[in-house]
Amino acid sequence: MTLSLLTNSDINSATLQLRKEVDIDSYIKCLIHFENDITYGIELCDMASINRPRWFILGERGSLTKTGEDPQEDAMNMGNIDAAVEDPKDYPFLRVIQDGVYTEKRMQTIRGDWKQFYKSVADHLIEGKELTVKPEDVRRVVAVSETALKSADEHRSIACNI
Repeated sequence: MTLSLLTNSDINSATLQLRKEVDIDSYIKCLIHFENDITYGIELCDMASINRPRWFILGERGSLTKTGEDPQEDAMNMGNIDAAVEDPKDYPFLRVIQDGVYTEKRMQTIRGDWKQFYKSVADHLIEGKELTVKPEDVRRVVAVSETALKSADEHRSIACNI
């Protein structure tokens, strides 16, 4: 789903680098190159001593930085996911240059609801209702994941048309 938010362009290639510490992947870097010259880079590291932003998105006219974790996880672990509240310091920080004017501002996050995904699946299975997240929307993400894993296995970038 995230891929469709970035661009509707086809994907030309994917590259995945993995580093293992003990028996787990401790560092993952994935580069996805689109036909329209957009590159989507993902880095995950569980062994870093200094936290990085959760999201750091650069564009031609600005950037968006998002810190913090999804508050639903801690609330769910405490048994009350509905109590999830995001700390305002973790709201996305937007920097934009528009018409020659530089602007910075925090934007309140749109509240997610993990339960709605599972309710949609249950409603589909029990009542035949339409899924919120459709299998055809997930197909592209799965194809990119498989291509990236092949890249890691073969230690090279994998050309594709996804």
